Amino acid sequence: QALIDAFFDHGPLKGRFFDIDYNFIVKDKDIGEAIAWDTLVQEELKRNVIDFKNAMPALEQLGLSTSRGIILAGPPGTGKTMIGKWLAAHTDMTSILVSAELVRQRGSIRTVYEHARLLAPSLIIVEDIDTAGGLDRRASDHPLLGEFLQCMDGMVKNNGVITVATTNHSSSIDPAIADRPGRFDRVIEVGLPNKAQRRGILTQMLNSLDTDASVIPSFIQSLASRSEGLSGAWVAEIVQYAQILAFS
Repeated sequence: QALIDAFFDHGPLKGRFFDIDYNFIVKDKDIGEAIAWDTLVQEELKRNVIDFKNAMPALEQLGLSTSRGIILAGPPGTGKTMIGKWLAAHTDMTSILVSAELVRQRGSIRTVYEHARLLAPSLIIVEDIDTAGGLDRRASDHPLLGEFLQCMDGMVKNNGVITVATTNHSSSIDPAIADRPGRFDRVIEVGLPNKAQRRGILTQMLNSLDTDASVIPSFIQSLASRSEGLSGAWVAEIVQYAQILAFS
């Protein structure tokens, strides 16, 4: 037991970022530059993840919970996965990435939480939780849904564990899951980028390309106005495809 304790306290997993197959992921602190930030979303994340982690010792002394669950909900292409990786990069917590394609059998989620508790303080990032277990009880026949819920508020407390899950389908989140503190305490909406955010994406991308600097400002302003309703990924695709056309 002493050897096991030493492994989780001081071994190669402590403080690192890896997926459930134990593939290590680089904590890229520059990833935030690729995110079209909504400042309100960024402030909520800082408060509920980074500041919460820093407050864990004080919360524990007060007898309050040191576990937390956050849902990032919004349309595809709004940067939810990148936000999860940004969180992992901006904290010294052990971070574990869970994605649907890596969850192959019953017990996988339970193992993730067992290790997260041993490696605490830790951050579990669940990509597209609706495909990795479901957020709607109409999908209750999915073998992983009950496992997620049991892990999040079961008999064993997840002291020092923060779960951040992403979903593209906020309308299908069951209130019994999203509105019950102890499972997911906050639902943070990551919406489509506004005009200023779209302008930021275009500016960043075009400034890195071989373009006529004199026409960039007016072009960006025009394109930012005409791209309302597009996700950040689609705005980036406009520039990407324009470059392909130029090469062609």
